[in-house]
Amino acid sequence: MHLRSTALPLCITTIASSIILLSCASPQQPSTAVMPPSRTETATAELLPSANTPAQPVPGRQDPSVHPSSESVSLGIEAILEYADAHAPVLLSARAQAELAQAQERGAELVLKENPELELSAGLQQAGSDSAPVFELTLSQRFEFAGESRLRLETALAAQRNANAQLQVERWSLRSELYSLYVELLLSREQVQLRRRFADFYISLQQILSKQAEAGELDPIALLAAETEFTLAQEALLLAQQQETRLHQQLVSVAGYTGDPNDWRIEGTLPSIQDLPELATLRALMRENHPAFQGAASAVELSQSQLALQEREAWPEPSLSLSYSRENGLANERDANTVQLGLSLPLPFWQLNQEARALAETQLSLAQRQQVKTVQQLVASLELAYLELEAAHQRLSLFKDSIFPSIDEQLALLQRAYQLGELDLYEASRSRETLLQASERYLQALGDYHRAANTLNTLGMTPPD
Repeated sequence: MHLRSTALPLCITTIASSIILLSCASPQQPSTAVMPPSRTETATAELLPSANTPAQPVPGRQDPSVHPSSESVSLGIEAILEYADAHAPVLLSARAQAELAQAQERGAELVLKENPELELSAGLQQAGSDSAPVFELTLSQRFEFAGESRLRLETALAAQRNANAQLQVERWSLRSELYSLYVELLLSREQVQLRRRFADFYISLQQILSKQAEAGELDPIALLAAETEFTLAQEALLLAQQQETRLHQQLVSVAGYTGDPNDWRIEGTLPSIQDLPELATLRALMRENHPAFQGAASAVELSQSQLALQEREAWPEPSLSLSYSRENGLANERDANTVQLGLSLPLPFWQLNQEARALAETQLSLAQRQQVKTVQQLVASLELAYLELEAAHQRLSLFKDSIFPSIDEQLALLQRAYQLGELDLYEASRSRETLLQASERYLQALGDYHRAANTLNTLGMTPPD
């Protein structure tokens, strides 16, 4: 019969340390662009939506049937992350995998792997002209004696820990993607504001040029060139608005909301520029916090458990049998009743579970190499993001340290200089182009800074608990 321990220790460690590289602040208002908050994954299906929910609720609404979809709600990054925890398809799939691992554990808890067998045979014996009935009843049970049951349970528990670790990896990845899209959306709004300022400038300038053309003070060719620049400015504004719309819809989709994207009115401001952290500190925090390290380690642990189980499965599995037989006596013979206890043992000559053992060894080697690859990739990504953050920080410092008035002030000065005749149309156009290039360079540096900072933050931020 199976012999196994009735109590197996299961230790699930929770990493709890935090780092926030970017604080959220703005001269106008407090920022809601904070990094994902910590939460606790207390159960596999805790955040699964109810199957009988009539409609998918919009975050911030109590009853979707009362509040029509035409009413949008204001959402910050925290509300978006909370909603995605419950509705994002990638997390629902990962939770289903964790539930599957729990179901496998139930089968591994069985003491006897196979059901007992009952065999009944009946016949007729003859001696000359005499005959008598004979029947035999045999009950047999196959069992393991080398600890296979215990190893199966340990493997099932290792699979469950690995599934939970992979769930945390998926959750971390989702939250990182959502925050990245959130920052990209805020950056696109900065681009829209920039393009709108220049489009408004062209509208004001075009009014001045039209009056000058009517008075015969402006060459029609120059007016045509100015109108062409105005068209290009309008096109650039339209492209920036389309990019903002795409990012908004993508963010809503990744979060798992299937309703009208306009139901979500996403708000927030870009985080303020911070001093560079120490790279050594980020390395230590990443190794401590990032779930990919725990996920790779749990995969190795699972492969080791599977190999140990397959090694033990090569041992023979004996069968214990109990039989009862009855033979009716012939002629003057007495009836015979026989009870026997038997033990059969397969001889392990050729079949030693070679294929399964070889596959388990290969899987363990693959998991160990994957673990090394994961560590190397994360460290390389961290160092590259740090270099990009440092470069973007230096570029932003150039704009900060130089005399760089606001765009509105510059455009107003440019328009006034043209009205006073201090600049002709060609010089005004060149000045406008220089100001636009400088503004775009600044936004590009700002975007590179926030993208690199977000990468660092997702590599070393507080893990979602």
